[in-house]
Amino acid sequence: MSPQELANLAARPEYASARDAEGRLHLRRKDPRFWPLVGLVLDLLQSVGARVSEAAETLGISTGNLIDFLQGEEKVWEQANQMRARFGLKPLR
Repeated sequence: MSPQELANLAARPEYASARDAEGRLHLRRKDPRFWPLVGLVLDLLQSVGARVSEAAETLGISTGNLIDFLQGEEKVWEQANQMRARFGLKPLR
């Protein structure tokens, strides 16, 4: 993703509609918006070197909220931690 795409990420319809009234992510796998959002989040993590705080800032959410979202689905959590390992970062807990 280019820097411009990252800056516009939060404005994408599939992301904007996935946030609650407080701007937090609370989706789980049965929600049809979940997997498109997972794709966006994992693409974003890849583009920022798997740095969760930087990804969360780009998304306009807290680091804790992003970690909670990633933990909500075991396979997503595994992918995030595998990505962090490829970038030489410690796994998320």
